[in-house]
Amino acid sequence: MVKKLLFFSLFVLQLLVTPVWADSYDYARIFDVTFKAMTQKDLYKALNESVLQQKKPLTQSQIVFLLKKNPEYIRILDQTLSRLKSSQEESPEAYAQALSEIKVQLKAVIQTPAFAAQLAAYESPSQPLTMDLPGGAPGYRSMRLFVNHPHLKDAADPKSRVLPGDDLRKVVIDFIRGAEQEIWYNVFDFDLKVIADALKNQHIKKNVKVTGGIDAGTITARPEVKAIFDDLATLESENFKTVAVRSVGLNHQKIILRDPFGPKAAVLFLSGNFTTPRALSVRAS
Repeated sequence: MVKKLLFFSLFVLQLLVTPVWADSYDYARIFDVTFKAMTQKDLYKALNESVLQQKKPLTQSQIVFLLKKNPEYIRILDQTLSRLKSSQEESPEAYAQALSEIKVQLKAVIQTPAFAAQLAAYESPSQPLTMDLPGGAPGYRSMRLFVNHPHLKDAADPKSRVLPGDDLRKVVIDFIRGAEQEIWYNVFDFDLKVIADALKNQHIKKNVKVTGGIDAGTITARPEVKAIFDDLATLESENFKTVAVRSVGLNHQKIILRDPFGPKAAVLFLSGNFTTPRALSVRAS
C-alpha cells in the first residue's frame, strides 16, 4: 500500500522575467546581500544601531525592503562586507572605522521620517513583504493549488462536484523532473528517498544543477534524515550541493525553485516537508 505524503497544500507559481525600473527588482542579489549582512555579526549590529527608533533586531523583511527601495545600498553593503573582511586582517582600527562609516551612511536614509515609518511596518517577522515587479505587477502567473484530500470543485458551492485529492508526492517529483537547468530547494525535514532519487536522477541524466538545504538540527536528530543527507552527499560537487542549514531563525520554509533565471522559472511552495506520514505523526505526538 502506497503511503500518502502529508503535504496539506502546495502552490505552483510561474515566475515572470521583467526589466528593472526605479526600485531594485534584482531579488537574487538583494537576498544574497541580506543574508551576508545578517550573518556578519558586527555588520548586523551596526545596521541595528542605525535604526534608533526600533527596539528589536531588524528582520530579514526590513533589510530586503531597505535594499529594494534604496538600490545603492546593495552596492554599499556589498563593498562594506568586502572591506570588513580585508580590514579585519589589517588592524582593529580599520575594522572599527569601516563599521562606523556604514552606520553614518545608513542613518542618512533610515532616519528619514517617511522611510522610518515604512520600515517599521515590517518589524514583525510575520508581516509579509510583497515582492512585486515594475508597475506593481505580481511576480507570477499560472498559480495552481494542490491538496491531498477530497475537495469541492467550487468551494463556495456545497453542491459542486467533489474532486479527488492530489498525489502530492507525484506533484513534487513531476516538478523536479520539469527542471532543465537548475533546482534550488529548502526543507526542514527530509526522509523520502523517492524525492532524493528524483533530484539525483535529474542531475545525472539531465545535467541539472541542484542546490538544496536541509535543517542541520533535523539531520542530527533523525537518523532517517541523516541517511538521506549522506545519500545526496555522494554526488557532492560544484553542480550538486546539499547544505546542512544552520538558520538564523526557524528554518520553516519548504520551497523548490526550478530554472530561476529563464522564461520557464517556477516555484513550488509546500506546507509540509519531504517526509512520510509516520515521520510526521511521530513529531506531532
